[in-house]
Amino acid sequence: MAGTRFEDMVEGLLASMGFEVVGKRSEVSIRGVKVAEVDLIAHKNGEVWAVEAKAGKVDVSGIRQAYVNAKVLGARPLVVCRGFSDESAKVLADTLGVTVVLLPEYVYVSLEELENVVSMGLIRTLNALLTFIGSVSRRPEVIDAFIKCEDFGCFCDVIPDCRDVMKELTRGTPLKGTSYTFMRLLASIAAGLSALLRERHVREDR
Repeated sequence: MAGTRFEDMVEGLLASMGFEVVGKRSEVSIRGVKVAEVDLIAHKNGEVWAVEAKAGKVDVSGIRQAYVNAKVLGARPLVVCRGFSDESAKVLADTLGVTVVLLPEYVYVSLEELENVVSMGLIRTLNALLTFIGSVSRRPEVIDAFIKCEDFGCFCDVIPDCRDVMKELTRGTPLKGTSYTFMRLLASIAAGLSALLRERHVREDR
């Protein structure tokens, strides 16, 4: 997870815990000289907290950093992370009075949210597949090349502008970079669907 995005998530978490974030990436200075930076400054119950947001686990160095920065700012130290890297980090945090919020205890995805994420992912994937199948169905010579050729080199021998064709077929879909074998499978599905539609039209015409 990108740093800024993670900090935004931590800000939302702090808000749910009753904190008010009043500063981001705040400078830590000694006699006018910048010596460090704190991810977030937050207030709660009249107290100021210097918050370090760690996307991974916090180690001894991270605990020391949080403690020193908070002391310089006259604030209380708090670290939000996904756990301790080892027992030494936990012991040091307890000894120095650094509050550590472990994300697994607070951040989770509900079953409903997970269902929505999976559903949206399936919808996007199906839309991409159907878009590709619809595009390739309008190019019978391309379908024939996919069926005939087992690799992209052969495909390019049959379709001279093969790379432009691939760009056209995947434009507006997340299929860029998909393997040729998978593209070939989709083309085979498109061929099968086209054959079924032609057969249906023939039956309707009779």
